[in-house]
Amino acid sequence: VAANFWGAATIAETTRMGFLAGYPDGSFRPNNNLTRVEALLALSNGLKLPPASLNVLAAYGDRAQIPSYAAASLAAATTQKIVVNYPQTNRLRPLEVITRAEVATWIYQALVYQNQAPAINSQYIVQPTATAPALSDVGGHWAESFIRALADRGILTGSDSGAFEPDGQMPRAQFAAIVARAFNPAPERPGKSFIDVPAGFWAESAIQQAYCAHFLSGTSETTFSPYEPMQKFQVAIALASGLDWLDGTVADLA
Repeated sequence: VAANFWGAATIAETTRMGFLAGYPDGSFRPNNNLTRVEALLALSNGLKLPPASLNVLAAYGDRAQIPSYAAASLAAATTQKIVVNYPQTNRLRPLEVITRAEVATWIYQALVYQNQAPAINSQYIVQPTATAPALSDVGGHWAESFIRALADRGILTGSDSGAFEPDGQMPRAQFAAIVARAFNPAPERPGKSFIDVPAGFWAESAIQQAYCAHFLSGTSETTFSPYEPMQKFQVAIALASGLDWLDGTVADLA
């Protein structure tokens, strides 16, 4: 951001206030598009919204797409009725680029939160009344206690119908999403592009986080195979590698 850039002063002020931050490489990238999750993170951080239960994220049928690092902030924004979703209130679409209209509605709701504007009655304001999915098919299952405990933490989710399918297979993309939410691991190697994980894929961020933290590698130099089911030994190796229980010599088996 050059000193004579038209938005330099505004960027500096919003950064000072905590609404925005730069990227890890020290850049701000002012001309990049803003995604919906990035906009909600900015509002949640800048407004210093109070913590909220992750259970409110059950309001979104596409909650599995929410990056682990953003879950707490999005739960706070949802609880304070910042989120306005059109045309479906139960679809957050966190990775989509935000539109000007969406920015306007969320900024207005932020003013409502601060008691600086009157509330507007809109059917598209997400109401923070949703509870965690019932996980209707885990009752009596041998792993029920573990499954429900992770669900309470927002790490596991059921389908829109409330089913979890505890004896179903675990695709690699879903496993990446789970470890990203559970451990929020820091990167230990550069990211990698995979031809079968296109931009905007629901688990793209989680796959990159799991890859960079050595939980998972590609199934080839160019592919990740997001729908391929994990085998039990691969899960064991992935956890041992990502949690630094190994010296790295067998990490690529995951």
